[in-house]
This record gives sequence, C-alpha cells and structure tokens, in this order.
Amino acid sequence: MGERTDLCRKYVEKESFTPADLKWMDENDWHPVDKQQMKPGFMKEIQKRSKGKYIKAKSVDEIFEFYH
Repeated sequence: MGERTDLCRKYVEKESFTPADLKWMDENDWHPVDKQQMKPGFMKEIQKRSKGKYIKAKSVDEIFEFYH
C-alpha cells in the first residue's frame, strides 16, 4: 500500500501516527486532513466572515493598538 493511502487509512480509522509517519508527513508537507473536503456549514461561515469588516494595518503592533 502507498504511504499516503496508509496514512489516510490510519486517519479515518483514528489510529495513532507513528513518529516515522509524522516525519514523512513533515518532510513531504502533506497530511491526510488536507484531502478532506470542507463541510458545507464551515464554508458558509467562511463566506459570511469574508463579507465582514476588515482592519487595515501597516504592522501587527497596529492591530493590537486597535483592540486596546
């Protein structure tokens, strides 16, 4: 079985990943959750938030000043 297929199986069956599994995923910048489709409710929430107000800031410090 291929590495990705095996990792997807472990993910779906809620098995623990081994240190070797985690190392492979890190080295290949890949995780089984990347293959999951987003739930419709989550997508609606993202779309709703994207229509909200934005704070324009030139730095991270400026963002924190906004909330104080």
